[in-house]
Amino acid sequence: FGDWATRAAAAANAAAARGGYSPPPGPSADWLRIEGCDVLLPPPTEPVRGIVHFVGGALVGLFPRQAYGPLLEAVADAGYAVVATPDPQLVGFDHGEAARAVAWKYAAAAAVLRRDYGVSDVALPVFGLGHSLGAKVLLLAGADANSRRAMGPRRQANALLAYNNYSARQSVPFFTPLQQLAGAAAAQAGGFSTRAIEVLALLDAATDDMAAGTGGAGA
Repeated sequence: FGDWATRAAAAANAAAARGGYSPPPGPSADWLRIEGCDVLLPPPTEPVRGIVHFVGGALVGLFPRQAYGPLLEAVADAGYAVVATPDPQLVGFDHGEAARAVAWKYAAAAAVLRRDYGVSDVALPVFGLGHSLGAKVLLLAGADANSRRAMGPRRQANALLAYNNYSARQSVPFFTPLQQLAGAAAAQAGGFSTRAIEVLALLDAATDDMAAGTGGAGA
């Protein structure tokens, strides 16, 4: 599993030597959409060595293919099937519910991989990979008996990138501008749902509490 990190670092160093990395137009890998998950299999010439269940951070975890593409593609290139589990709960503050949601979503995608692609989480080692809130969510999923059973075979290990319990404002880049943009969109959209407005109000209140040091939720 550690081999992908070496390859990713080498690619990053090569890009820096060329004066920076510019992603090619269009998708750079053959991503699949399976049971609401972003799934990437290793290249046909690379044997499947294991499965990596990825959970991203607050907000950006909803778009793992776009936000974490180069990282996850390096993992796949090293021979690991990637199952990234975006879920709306990653923008909320009930992290236990987020853990349950990504566990069941992973389970559904893993079943399809076993049945239709011959990639079995029973026969292959499975690893968790989480960034920021995603790291916390993976740990919560592993600590919950129902989520653990849903995810199937015991994980070989979890790799936790930038694990933290900071507020969303502290740990999510451009969180405040995104919050303001969402509020402006809500004001302009006549049919904006009551639920969305409630979420924005909750977000405003929670981030104000966190900034004042009175909130306990992490991001």
